Amino acid sequence: MDFANQDSAKEIAARVVQAYENKTPLAIAGGGSKSFLVNAAAENAVELPVSGHAGVLSYEPTELVISARAGTKITELRETLSAKGQHLPFDPPAYTSADTLGGVIACGVSGPARPYSGAARDFVLGTQIVNGRGEILKFGGEVMKNVAGYDVSRLQVGACGSLGVLLDVSLKVLPEMQSRETRCFELTANTAIGFLEQLARKPLPLAASAVLPAGVADKVSVLVRFAGSSAAVQRAVQDEGGDVLAEEQQFWSSMRDLSHSFFQSPDGSGNLWRITAPAALPLDDFIEAIPGLQPQNCLVDWGGGLRWVRSAASSDEMQEAVASLAGQVVQCGPLGVQAYGKRQPLSRSTETMLRLQQRIKDSFDPAGILNPGVFGYEV
Repeated sequence: MDFANQDSAKEIAARVVQAYENKTPLAIAGGGSKSFLVNAAAENAVELPVSGHAGVLSYEPTELVISARAGTKITELRETLSAKGQHLPFDPPAYTSADTLGGVIACGVSGPARPYSGAARDFVLGTQIVNGRGEILKFGGEVMKNVAGYDVSRLQVGACGSLGVLLDVSLKVLPEMQSRETRCFELTANTAIGFLEQLARKPLPLAASAVLPAGVADKVSVLVRFAGSSAAVQRAVQDEGGDVLAEEQQFWSSMRDLSHSFFQSPDGSGNLWRITAPAALPLDDFIEAIPGLQPQNCLVDWGGGLRWVRSAASSDEMQEAVASLAGQVVQCGPLGVQAYGKRQPLSRSTETMLRLQQRIKDSFDPAGILNPGVFGYEV
């Protein structure tokens, strides 16, 4: 157990107290690797470094629970769990070696396993935060149970630091899968999503699925990962067929960490956009709806629920198009550097929802000093 930073929580809280009293906006600064998914904080915001608050607090393999400070590196967590044959089921990405647990939870990011194993918020058991008054608050615990009222710990997931400075996080973990195998299928674009829907309706040990442009007219590569017991995986691949994908772990890691060539080799076709959309939306219909999108500039993850595209469309054009598909879009900044993206409020949010969001924000951060503008809402 690492006690080297046991006083850092008090130091962070003291900084927030001072900012609250002076009404000084704060820009929470961790590893910085997920800046491409959020807006820059207000220009007058003062940086609040938090990456030094790091270290595993407790790990009980028999209880399937790990607790760590928010500045703990994702790579360290992976190594700690792997040594005991366990893993984080939502497969958090590490875009750089500096990626931290706090950044993953604050941005609510999950890997390719997300549709089948669950999202980051599904595995959060408890959190300790500093609210906008500088108070250190603890929510949840280290067990899964029903609670009354707000599940405040999970409310922090995806809030981008707008509801509190994350200090510690407790997570549910699971044993590693016994066997994994990925199969590749060459299909037409208009049948790819339907094929994934058919697989999802079967009792298969699905662990990830993606659609890549194959470079052949009207053809795409559909990749499906099966993971579970050796017997279940073998039955699945025998029944479904397809070509074996070599180096399958390397491929899914590249999808998770955005190191695949699709993300690393822009062809000048425009900005990179991260779009969440209904998983059942046919690929042809999606491509037709997105301004300036060519088939070779679209990559699908999460069984159809997450779509990465390159398009030269304006932010307003893209927002309008994605809203018509009942989706959400983030204009990403350049990957691999600390460059900010552009988030916008959900256009389908109702006045009632916006008022609720404002009330929640006011409860945690009455002076509005925590990461103002980062989340994409003026709250």
